[in-house]
Amino acid sequence: MKRLSKFLVLITLILPTQIIAQESSCMDTRAFLGVHSNEISSDKAEILGFENPYGSYITKVIGNTAAETGGLEPFDFIYGIDDLRASRYEDLSDMLSAYQAGDEVVVHFYRGGQEKSQLITLGSRTDANYTNRNSDEDPHLGISDMQINPRQLGVKVDVSRSSTAEEMGLEDGDVITAINGHSIVDWEDISTAIDAMSIGQTIEVEFERDGDMRTASAPIQSRATSQQQYKERVKRERNSGAFLGIYSNTLSREKAKKLGLDNYYGSYVTGVIGNTAAERASIEPFDYIYGIDEYRTGARQNLGTILSKYEPGDRARVYYIRKGSDRSTNVTFGSRSEAVYKEVDKCDEPFFGVSGDHSRSWNKGVPVQVISKSTAESLGMEDRDVILTINDYTIIDWDDISTAIDNMSVGENIKVTYMRDNREITGIQAIKSYCETKGLSGIDQFNFGDREIVVSGVERRNSDRSFKAVDFTNVVVNVQEISQEESSKLRSIGGVRLGNNTLQVNNLELAPNPQKGLFRLRFNLPSSGSTRVQIFNDTGRNIYDYDLGNYSGSFEDEVDISQNGNADYFITVSQNNRVMAKKIVLRKS
Repeated sequence: MKRLSKFLVLITLILPTQIIAQESSCMDTRAFLGVHSNEISSDKAEILGFENPYGSYITKVIGNTAAETGGLEPFDFIYGIDDLRASRYEDLSDMLSAYQAGDEVVVHFYRGGQEKSQLITLGSRTDANYTNRNSDEDPHLGISDMQINPRQLGVKVDVSRSSTAEEMGLEDGDVITAINGHSIVDWEDISTAIDAMSIGQTIEVEFERDGDMRTASAPIQSRATSQQQYKERVKRERNSGAFLGIYSNTLSREKAKKLGLDNYYGSYVTGVIGNTAAERASIEPFDYIYGIDEYRTGARQNLGTILSKYEPGDRARVYYIRKGSDRSTNVTFGSRSEAVYKEVDKCDEPFFGVSGDHSRSWNKGVPVQVISKSTAESLGMEDRDVILTINDYTIIDWDDISTAIDNMSVGENIKVTYMRDNREITGIQAIKSYCETKGLSGIDQFNFGDREIVVSGVERRNSDRSFKAVDFTNVVVNVQEISQEESSKLRSIGGVRLGNNTLQVNNLELAPNPQKGLFRLRFNLPSSGSTRVQIFNDTGRNIYDYDLGNYSGSFEDEVDISQNGNADYFITVSQNNRVMAKKIVLRKS
């Protein structure tokens, strides 16, 4: 019968348009129950105690139908109509095909572990009342699936910030076993339970934590409300939370290993902001911060997450590694408003005078080319020399070179150890400014600042430093697909792996904001999960890094990715194990 019903459906699909139109104008006499349903696995049927695993598990009841009038509900498991029974070869649709609209039948189903039967008069599809809701107005609990065990009850979840789940006390790692009295076996059960609710209705969740069974309840709010509360919370935390006062990078596993670091989830300091807790505590560039008090950075907790536990004025002990030695220091956190950002014109910035030599790779240090009349040339360096240390700090990649130079002052001695023909050479020379090197007297011809700052998790916005205004005249931004050649280049010169490009990101937009000298980044994420946004330049250098935590919905921020003339950048949005990667092309028309 199942084969026959599918054949009839196929015939219906290929009927001429005129015949279909004539049929639709006539009374539809086919029996219609009015439910959305799923088949379930034998494992799930066993968990729920269903003897017949071939029935239909109701996920939604359609309005003004036989199912609604007859009192059927989501989570009911229909296994029979009259003397017909669901089997491997016959499902609910097959059983209904034996009836007409108006027929009175007995529907057999399980509810809450009990077998039930209900007398129902079948209707027709034309009676159904379908209601569509805006997804932002749907009830939203605020969880994502962390782990599902197909052979036992419950779903382990992550909890979104500022969501109904967080407000009712759920935490990451809790295992939800029931919602509103319905057993939860998989993620479809959670969706079924929430879709059946209305905003403001009380949701009751049973869950397991550390071996204890618990119950929590709260009025369920909409996705739009959760997202607005999250944005307001982030804004409050940015403006009023504890402020350490550092610029920092995250480290790859490979770089952490080269530095001898066991914990690669910490923050590698690239700069210290004036009049902050970090400056007062004598934290320095190249320090690697991995903990505060009893908290340690890890896969689920970065330095920014730890700082969110503190307020301005709180005292704490910061743990870090400096040149291979474990250290700790007491700090008193300040606020962001107290920070003093140093203003330096590009012309007066220290400029060493090397560029990357991408013609070869090196397992230790960074191969460079030397710019004419620069400090590097005065120090005796030549093209293809490999920089090993600067001011006694180990140099592993181009970020390390930038960090070392950005934190110096013009006229200060720079000490460089480099490799040439398998010989280590050390030189010391007073570092020149950019304009001194180039023989320039001013900054009139510089329209774009070229300093790039990565402030991952702690101090993210490169606009916090006071640079010269950006000239946005005739700037055109294009978002393009990334070629295989570009992807391979980024992987080889910068160690950047762009990922699988399977994440759906809607309405991606990057538009110039001339009033602020920044670019406004916008997009929408329809899915939920642990999310991170990164932007790289064409050498693979990370110039923007924002860990959003558990996130979905609309995102907006202002970023500084401007440089002199034409430039290419690459943006990645990663969520769980999926990634979206695009190329950003800036051009002055």
